Amino acid sequence: MRNFMNFSAVFRWAVLLGAPALVGAVGGWQAHIYFSQHQPIVEARAAFEQQKFDLAVRLAQLQLHQSAVPGTEPMLVIACSLASQQKWAEATKAFEQSVLKTPFEFALNARSLYHVGRIPDAVALISTGLKQFPSDSNLAELETRMLGFHHQTKEAIASAERLMRIEGKESTGCLLAGMIHFGANNYAAAAANLRRALAASPKLEGQSVDFPKTSPDDVNELIAESLLSTENANEALEFARAAYEMKPSARRAYLAAKGAEARRAWMEASHWAERVLSFEPKNIDAFVLRIDMALEQGAVADAENLLSTLAKNGDANDEKLRHSLNLARAKIAAARRIADAKSNRK
Repeated sequence: MRNFMNFSAVFRWAVLLGAPALVGAVGGWQAHIYFSQHQPIVEARAAFEQQKFDLAVRLAQLQLHQSAVPGTEPMLVIACSLASQQKWAEATKAFEQSVLKTPFEFALNARSLYHVGRIPDAVALISTGLKQFPSDSNLAELETRMLGFHHQTKEAIASAERLMRIEGKESTGCLLAGMIHFGANNYAAAAANLRRALAASPKLEGQSVDFPKTSPDDVNELIAESLLSTENANEALEFARAAYEMKPSARRAYLAAKGAEARRAWMEASHWAERVLSFEPKNIDAFVLRIDMALEQGAVADAENLLSTLAKNGDANDEKLRHSLNLARAKIAAARRIADAKSNRK
């Protein structure tokens, strides 16, 4: 089940730590501008705000050449411009000659350090930034995502809890805590936090524009998958169904089928299994699920027919198929022996 159900690790961590975005962020930096007497730096700042990063770098370099005593301001424009173009190594060197003044600058510097492999330095820099700007939601969110991405579970959860306490960030903090718990196989805690995230904001509003947005349908899917790995598996159907209704897929139909199976709602489970097969007619997990349901209801002959269909339709070289067939054959044989024993007693 886990092979089919495993929530895409690529998706999870891409969502946790996205590429830098400038929407909204430049506006935050704009408030930091102070006008120099030297025209090139003013024009460099303006070019940066217009996302003309190459021009911003050239103008800042001109300022450096014109200044008798080079300042840190031109280097800061250069560093931010390079980071905004994802030229991480060059940006990191430029930041080393700069003085950070805003949360936006701390975030860009931390991202640069992260992308050149200096993870501890990036985390330490974010911590420094948060000491100066403890209520900055974007910087706090970056810390949580970065720690979560590197599986520093204890620290990441503590960071997520701090994020929850920032105004407007309860849902995002719960969302990230849930995803971090899921990555650490803490499924009960994952489900609890993700449910809380949806309760705080059904549309999951409040996520920073600097990161890929996680959608409610993805969260419902993840809740369903988490619940199926806990003693509350019978609650998974509600969330799997919600995810499917938002965006149908074979995976979501399968989760709904497993949720219905946990409730022993055989008709509904069969309905969802059929939906899986409508997406993927040779889906091994759906066939195995139908075989298990048939055996649960004592329909051994139906289970044998399903096994035969699976064996004919599948790829004989598929290791997962071979394993599933062997396991199903063993279950069917055991069920047949029990049925025969009951028949003989009569």
